[in-house]
Amino acid sequence: MVFETLIENMPDDIFTDRPRSDGNNPKIAVHPYLKTHSEFEIDKSIQHKLSIIFAPDGYLKRTV
Repeated sequence: MVFETLIENMPDDIFTDRPRSDGNNPKIAVHPYLKTHSEFEIDKSIQHKLSIIFAPDGYLKRTV
């Protein structure tokens, strides 16, 4: 699980003490990681079951 992927979808000024914004957060790292690690994929079934998620695209499952 990759935490804090929600940061990508939040306004830039919501955190004044963190350098995370569009293009500089965990969600941005997930997709390039998956391109080089084909044994994992995003498990959308988990985030579709939850009414509140803090890790969109952050639930990964091993496929191999």
